[in-house]
Amino acid sequence: TFWICTRIIYWSPTKTVRTQQAHFTASMIAFAKLERLKIRNNKNHYAMKSQIWLAATKTAWEELNKLSTPNQLQ
Repeated sequence: TFWICTRIIYWSPTKTVRTQQAHFTASMIAFAKLERLKIRNNKNHYAMKSQIWLAATKTAWEELNKLSTPNQLQ
């Protein structure tokens, strides 16, 4: 985990200690949330990313179909 922590700070776009601490804290919270989701859903992060991407694409196509279908006068 030390390697992960030093790598996070190295690639951090922050310049001051305070912003580095905020970036580090936010990335650790995101990591913990991702791990919790992986355990809860029994899926790795690639499978979850694929599932989210598929749902977003489906919703986008449905919205596009609504917009491209002309309104019919009654």
